[in-house]
Amino acid sequence: MTTATATRTATITGSAGHLADQIGWVAAHLPTRPAVPVLVGVRLSATPDGAVTARGTDYEVWACADLDVDTDGLVDVVLPGRLLSALLSSLPRHLMVTLAVDHDQVRVTCGPTRASLRTLPLEEYPDFPAWPEPLGTVDAHDLAQAVSRIVAAASTDVELVALTGIHLAFGPQGMQAEATDRYRFALATAPWTPTLDGDDTTHTALVPALTLHQTTKALAKSETVNIGRDGDTVSLTGDGRRLMTRLLDGEFPTWERMHTLAQGQDIEVDVAITALRDTIKRVSLFAERTTPLRISITGEGLVVRSGSEDLGAVAEDVDAHVETDRDLVVHVQPHFLTEALAAIPGETVRLSFGHPEKPFLARPGDEEQSGLMWLVMPVRQPTGGTR
Repeated sequence: MTTATATRTATITGSAGHLADQIGWVAAHLPTRPAVPVLVGVRLSATPDGAVTARGTDYEVWACADLDVDTDGLVDVVLPGRLLSALLSSLPRHLMVTLAVDHDQVRVTCGPTRASLRTLPLEEYPDFPAWPEPLGTVDAHDLAQAVSRIVAAASTDVELVALTGIHLAFGPQGMQAEATDRYRFALATAPWTPTLDGDDTTHTALVPALTLHQTTKALAKSETVNIGRDGDTVSLTGDGRRLMTRLLDGEFPTWERMHTLAQGQDIEVDVAITALRDTIKRVSLFAERTTPLRISITGEGLVVRSGSEDLGAVAEDVDAHVETDRDLVVHVQPHFLTEALAAIPGETVRLSFGHPEKPFLARPGDEEQSGLMWLVMPVRQPTGGTR
């Protein structure tokens, strides 16, 4: 199919809502500062068998969406992606849209709306690499949930490239997802079905956290997500959408390595998530931006304190079931703990402490949710630093 025969005169017709969703998803992955100008475009292609796709890339991420549309002629054009997406999103979702290719422009009609878009140079648009063969499948909801519950622990420090990713491991025991910024370490699990029967290989991938989070959310309505790995790329496919992204380089600390830092946790605390979260919110009003909270743990429950000479001081008791033969005081940054609480499902959280300067463990109070765990590093605090 040559450029001339593909783009001279042809049409695509589909619902505004469907086109807005699919093309909008692809456009969301376009670069804001493209390496070459044509990368601001979304490529719409129709094959002789009637399959129509929208594609976009920034050379790090490749996104492709199937379009459920009718076609007349062979279409292969590149259009300004964000402009096309914004136009489609502004149209009534229930109306039909026609995109008519006419030489170097595409006319868009929908009800009373008529617009035209100039095409971008098709010959300059890069070819997509081959999609990796799938290693296996995971339930789409389980995958989205697992990633959403740990993504807050991923680093945003661009100097620590490996820690800006989520480490995925797929093997006989299921899928394991991990994230850390050195001060928190979060782990979540989900069932995993390998493509090949009897495949007992553990496959790993260090995926950019933001890309993985956005993609798993977008695929959450699928029944399953196919995951592939080839060289330095990983792919996720489901619900008529496919995304491939380059993997991150660097060493990522494993859960086994991090968990050894928290050995000797002999104090168990079961507390209502809402009560502890609300207490932290109130007590934090008396803390400077970088001031940790002081949490006292006794057989009677928890006491959360904060304060300074400039602002004053506050203390609040929190009802909790505590299993301990000794008292302990830990200092923790408020948002470290509240983000862990926000990730944990159910009504209660189980906190395990051992030493005031070693990580403590937060996990669901419901034993059936044991596949989710957060390690949180306390803050070393000089005596008398808070009241």
